[in-house]
Amino acid sequence: MTERIWTEEVTRALAAAGLPWQVGSCWCEKAAWAAEVVHRSTGKTRVITLSLATFSTAALRRAELIRTLQANAPTMSKPLAERFTYTADAERRLVRVKALEPLNGDDLIGIIDRQLAEGSWSFGMLYDLRRTDRITSREDAARVADYVDQLTSKHGTRGPVAMVTSRGDMVGTGQVYAFRTTRSMQMEVFWDLQEAEAWLAERLLPRG
Repeated sequence: MTERIWTEEVTRALAAAGLPWQVGSCWCEKAAWAAEVVHRSTGKTRVITLSLATFSTAALRRAELIRTLQANAPTMSKPLAERFTYTADAERRLVRVKALEPLNGDDLIGIIDRQLAEGSWSFGMLYDLRRTDRITSREDAARVADYVDQLTSKHGTRGPVAMVTSRGDMVGTGQVYAFRTTRSMQMEVFWDLQEAEAWLAERLLPRG
């Protein structure tokens, strides 16, 4: 397995475990294997080193990496946990993200990675941004849109996305995102939460 494929696979596994880290790189040095992980919201990096004698396979190293990060999750993941909540409803095929602080590009990419890792790529996604007092930059919106395009080329069309906001300036950012993802998914921006929920429910109905 190449390093690129391995790091992508483990990053998805970290997202599935609810951990806000991604693998930046990995390497072998003498009798040890090391991986650099990057916190998505704080940018903090950490190098985790494992013995090749004890963790001789990729599967063992992946499991130990996740276990090590989980052991420190109460302190390391707190900044991310304070930024938003994430709830998946398998019965309704809907993921709800409620922003408690403005979301940046890394936050949004982490949410997308988790959605993919948990097998809910085709679910509807509802972003409730009414509590945020600042907008996501248009540059971040464009970067996230390009990331979604890359994933859809591998995993198919993403489920519909609805964004609910109480800020007029956030509508413009949403339109940038919607315009750049027209080939990847359906997206709309709403003022009203119930209208957004109804729009998603209609698009998630089984097609006869």
